[in-house]
Amino acid sequence: MVELAGTLDLEGGDWNLDASTGSWHLRGGTIKNGTINQSDGSLLFATSTTSTLQDIVLNGDLDATQMNNARVSIFDGLELTARYALATRRGTLTGVFTSLSLIVPLDH
Repeated sequence: MVELAGTLDLEGGDWNLDASTGSWHLRGGTIKNGTINQSDGSLLFATSTTSTLQDIVLNGDLDATQMNNARVSIFDGLELTARYALATRRGTLTGVFTSLSLIVPLDH
């Protein structure tokens, strides 16, 4: 598991989350300007520290089910080509957003 607290600028390219990279947790970090591809069971996790996705195509899941009050701010577009896992108890959200800020409280 890798925790992202800084900025990862994809500069219009692709970033692959796979068996070699493992899953990543957003801990106040920013990923911007590109495409995130997921495979081999690797995921991108939201945490209770607000993180940012900016101008991103996400070919996979953003999992916000593992932590209470998971937070992600979305700017300049987020295209979701799979599902967007908000919380298993609350269902899923799919679509394309121009700007969206999510705060997801989870029940235990």
